[in-house]
Amino acid sequence: MKTNEEDYNFDFSEYEQEAKEENNLEDINNNTKPKITGFRSKFSMGISELQSLANIKDKISEYGIKVAARTDEVNDLWKLYGCLNEYWARIHDIFGTVNIKEIENIQVRSIKLLKKYGNKGKIPYIVHEYLLYYRDVIYKLSQRINLGIEITKNYRNKQEHERRITE
Repeated sequence: MKTNEEDYNFDFSEYEQEAKEENNLEDINNNTKPKITGFRSKFSMGISELQSLANIKDKISEYGIKVAARTDEVNDLWKLYGCLNEYWARIHDIFGTVNIKEIENIQVRSIKLLKKYGNKGKIPYIVHEYLLYYRDVIYKLSQRINLGIEITKNYRNKQEHERRITE
């Protein structure tokens, strides 16, 4: 008995579906961020996450004051750098590649300056200035996030206020 290929009826749709899902995952992994995003944070973080960010900001402020006072304690400079990196690691996902690349360049330059002058007695003020510049850029970006949150909150408050007046 001779059989033709036509006699076998295989359903390959299951395998095709798996291939499509794998391609979708690869597309997500290979997705590059746009150069600039218009994202604003409308995500409502949990209280613990907000508190954690506030604690990091307090540390940034504490070490920023010491760095602005031209401390020669290299540990304070490293701690400021570490706090800035931690804060950036928590907020960077909503920014486009322009901001991400800018911060990466600032981080690399900061590390080079800290390594170059960190083992010497008196630390040149260029190291202090650059870390303070890094801090200022991080503060500006964090304010952009807060702007989105505050606009949403204010808009809701305005709606509630108008609703109460009309009732």
